[in-house]
Amino acid sequence: MRLEYCAYNKHITNYSKEMGSVFKAIDYGVQSIALPIHFLVKTQDIIPEHIDLATPIDYPMGYSSSRTKIGAVLNAVKSGANII
Repeated sequence: MRLEYCAYNKHITNYSKEMGSVFKAIDYGVQSIALPIHFLVKTQDIIPEHIDLATPIDYPMGYSSSRTKIGAVLNAVKSGANII
């Protein structure tokens, strides 16, 4: 079983506080961090390499077209995600 920290809040107003939560989760031994794409872009360079980075695509409704989802996946991979 993998232990993952998930923070899917689209409206992060205090990035410093959220980063504190991410690093606290890493201290507790999580193996992966799941963040919205806009936050993943800001954190990809400072998360340790042994931690997997994940992001949701078309969450929570799933109504986007396949073409939009493919574009979002490509953007996520360019932003450092290795789990979709």
